[in-house]
Amino acid sequence: MIASVVMLMVLLTGLVATSSINTSLKEQYKAKALADAVDSGRTMAQKCLEKNLGVVAWASGTLRPDTKCDGTSNGGSAYLLDVKNSNNQTVLRTTFSVSGTVNTDANGIQTVTVTASLDNVKASGSTASTTQAKASSVRVRLTQWKDIVFGRDTVSACALAYDQQIYCWGDNTYGQLGDGTTTAHSEAKPVSGSLRFKSIVSGGPQSSFCAIATTDYAYCWGYNYSSFLGNGSSSNTSVPTLVVAGQNTTGRWKKVTMLNYSTCGLSTEASAYIYCWGGNLNYNFGNSAIPNGAAYSSPMRATGSNYTDVAGGSHHVCGIAAGQIWCWGLRVNSAANWFCRIPGEPNPVVSDCPGLTSRGFDVNTTPTGISSTNIVELLSGSDEMCARYTTNELRCFGANFKGQAGDSGYGPDDGWGTVANRASPTNCVKNLGSGSSCMQFKSMRYGAFSACGIDINDEAWCWGLGQFSMHGDGNTSPGYILASDPGSATAGHVYDASWHANWNGTISSGIAVKVTANGMKFRKIFAGNWSFCAMNFSNQLYCWGRANNSFFGIQDGVTRYYTAPILAPNVIKDPPKSIIY
Repeated sequence: MIASVVMLMVLLTGLVATSSINTSLKEQYKAKALADAVDSGRTMAQKCLEKNLGVVAWASGTLRPDTKCDGTSNGGSAYLLDVKNSNNQTVLRTTFSVSGTVNTDANGIQTVTVTASLDNVKASGSTASTTQAKASSVRVRLTQWKDIVFGRDTVSACALAYDQQIYCWGDNTYGQLGDGTTTAHSEAKPVSGSLRFKSIVSGGPQSSFCAIATTDYAYCWGYNYSSFLGNGSSSNTSVPTLVVAGQNTTGRWKKVTMLNYSTCGLSTEASAYIYCWGGNLNYNFGNSAIPNGAAYSSPMRATGSNYTDVAGGSHHVCGIAAGQIWCWGLRVNSAANWFCRIPGEPNPVVSDCPGLTSRGFDVNTTPTGISSTNIVELLSGSDEMCARYTTNELRCFGANFKGQAGDSGYGPDDGWGTVANRASPTNCVKNLGSGSSCMQFKSMRYGAFSACGIDINDEAWCWGLGQFSMHGDGNTSPGYILASDPGSATAGHVYDASWHANWNGTISSGIAVKVTANGMKFRKIFAGNWSFCAMNFSNQLYCWGRANNSFFGIQDGVTRYYTAPILAPNVIKDPPKSIIY
């Protein structure tokens, strides 16, 4: 490339000195100079992307011949080619620029645009008389994380990369890292086998994972409590193992969701049934003909058909069918089993909730669903559920005793969730400045009694439980009213209140609080039990809340608390090498 540019300079110098050279030949040399500038820009962009594992390190500026990979000056010339006449005046010059704006498609292919320019300069050397431009691009298939899921208490984690492989790290007591061993490791290693995947979820009393392969078959691994891995046995497995078909006639799945002791999935059958397997605790199989408390190692069909979505929490499942949301299982978090349904179970299993009504629980015995018109997806927390609509509004229902619904209302928390539930998704998530207007979100994830989302302006917001600084708003104890939660080991935590009870008398736990990010924008949100992470547009991962072991890829046994987003170190910051093409 350098030799080509030098030769071109010699030729073009002669070209401007000899008027007898054909005009068309001049244009050919100019076209070659412009093409070489494009190639130089592509080469530099590619090398910088390779150096930074696909991260656009110059995102805040522009990549040029006179910059380093981070966009700062290298002290050199801004031009690749600077042709002068016999009077040492510039008559032609070329350069390139690579924008910091990145476009990433649904398949993880990231594109940066390279623009080259060629200036014909007046004899005075002062201003350019004409400019030609040529654009190209560099494409990168990122092996960055498309999704990250954290096991119970974030002791183990797995990530789905854009190359459709799954990588895991953390504790491996039950084989939950899927690599065929029970040996823990802090670096991301691929699960065993040659399978490629398109989605991944986690759940269970210990860290266990399930994923849907590109073939639509589901595979699970890790701790197999109550046979909820669905592999036809009650044995743990340390490699991705096929979920047996059971009553599912195709054996294939559109979506899988993991609860505490069971797993449910939406089948690819024409009838679009939901099936569940594992422990049918709290009637979370959604079929009154299946004995409560029984365990099944293969899929069993729930009541209803023609479902378009499924999501599950700790002990409940919801699906969308016939234009309504239908839910079954345990309604809210409580100290006792509660064999009632959250609103709309299609086939009631009991008529009431004996012994619990005195605590003020909202007992719903109406076997009708909740309107699901214009719902894009269901998003479940431990004991709560949100619906995201085509308008990007979030409307939540279920448990709300920590303000999980984000709709500016929350009940006094006496440890049982009194008067705090939401019977249906009628209200929407708001913030202090939104008034009666609903916030709009691109994505949202629940942690433990808390939630964070990315709004349509690419900013992160959190609401609900603020324990362990899960709101990420930079605040510690000043300005907070500490709430004493019965039986809570973290009441009056040094870093935060048990929740944002009434910060400065204005912001309640039930209103979204902006994450302190110093103007940084995000495009993805990930949740652990007590922590959250968000990925920015430079594909860097920032996390806040409680960090221990696998959550930050640190295996030193030390628990840390972060009140605002910090760049995640080690493994989850550095996925495997990106592919440039």
